[in-house]
Amino acid sequence: MKILYSLLFILFCASCDSSNLGESVSIPNSQWNVSQKLKYTIPVSQGKGIYDIHLVVRNNDEYSYQNLWLFVENNKQKDTLQYMLADEKGQWLGTGMGNTKEIELTYKKNQPLNANDTLHISIQHGMRTQVLNGIEDISVILNKIK
Repeated sequence: MKILYSLLFILFCASCDSSNLGESVSIPNSQWNVSQKLKYTIPVSQGKGIYDIHLVVRNNDEYSYQNLWLFVENNKQKDTLQYMLADEKGQWLGTGMGNTKEIELTYKKNQPLNANDTLHISIQHGMRTQVLNGIEDISVILNKIK
């Protein structure tokens, strides 16, 4: 079922705007081990331009934190990022039906990429627990803005 949701999400992004490129990685049983790096390889097939890079996180009610720390590496640098997935009352900030919510988070804005570039990204969680429950998948989306 999780794979179906991921495929539907990518198809939705592709149908909404032909300038969006992306890849989704599912986390088996929604149990993300701290040693597991999610790896993405996205060719820049829309040609040279300026792109925004977004992360789309899908979590379920088993996720017991308000925030999410991520270690993200791309072709050029390493980043430590914190994103809020819930408000101070514990209400999920994303959208979705049932116990699964999805939130789009900005990773990088105004990134110049060439037509022959391939974006390599790896994501590892930076939470204090060894196994992080409740994160179903994370997608990386490139949106060509110019």
